[in-house]
Amino acid sequence: MLNQFYALVLRVILALRAPFVEETRRLRDDERGVSPVVATVLLILVAVLAVLLLWNLLGEYINNLFTSITDKSSGLE
Repeated sequence: MLNQFYALVLRVILALRAPFVEETRRLRDDERGVSPVVATVLLILVAVLAVLLLWNLLGEYINNLFTSITDKSSGLE
């Protein structure tokens, strides 16, 4: 009984494997590339991440510089 079950499972796996292999082969050989919409979204995401990174890196420096300038200018009055 168990051998019949294993044989049935093996037949189902082999039956499902052929369409899966064909679909992966079709996707692998597809040379159309990325759609313009996806490329645009990725470029916007990279630009936003670059701005956030620069803001994070330079934010504290600019804040310290601004504080230093305002502290020195407070004595000019």
